[in-house]
Amino acid sequence: YKDVLDQLSSFKLPTLILRGNSYTNTNGWNKFSSKLFKKYPDVFYKRTGKVKLKGQTFVLFDMIWEPWLYRTKITISKNFFHRDTSYSKSRIAKFNDLMKENKDCILVSHAPPCGYLDKVPKKGSVGSKEVLKIVNKYKPKLVLCGHIHEGKGRAKIGNTLVINAGARGQYDIIDIK
Repeated sequence: YKDVLDQLSSFKLPTLILRGNSYTNTNGWNKFSSKLFKKYPDVFYKRTGKVKLKGQTFVLFDMIWEPWLYRTKITISKNFFHRDTSYSKSRIAKFNDLMKENKDCILVSHAPPCGYLDKVPKKGSVGSKEVLKIVNKYKPKLVLCGHIHEGKGRAKIGNTLVINAGARGQYDIIDIK
């Protein structure tokens, strides 16, 4: 992580980092991440929350394991996939509150909205139904997501542009005005 953060920090631009698959353990990973990210003043690490940069509000929504979606029961390590079937109504309520309070935001979501840039071979759409509900209800101007590497690209939900950045090493430059 340090090499990546050193490189990102060298650009002297604000960088938002949202927790993803490897941050499923709330103890070890969060302690490690919090300590590491404090060394980089231009890097903003969040879970579900918001960041305001240069007058623009970004609402961030990290991993969500939705019960409708099949998840593997294989344990890769004692800390990975330990939440594979959990569903948190309080997190969804927090997500709704953040969106309601920040209507003109840019949504940064780990998972893409269900049905948009979320197709996986042999499984079909595996995006988040909760993110789709939020996008339809609050209509953020932009949704930035990832998680489904095969889904790299752009799509529209009404007037909302959705960008799935794809896999490691791929990127998109977006001019936000």
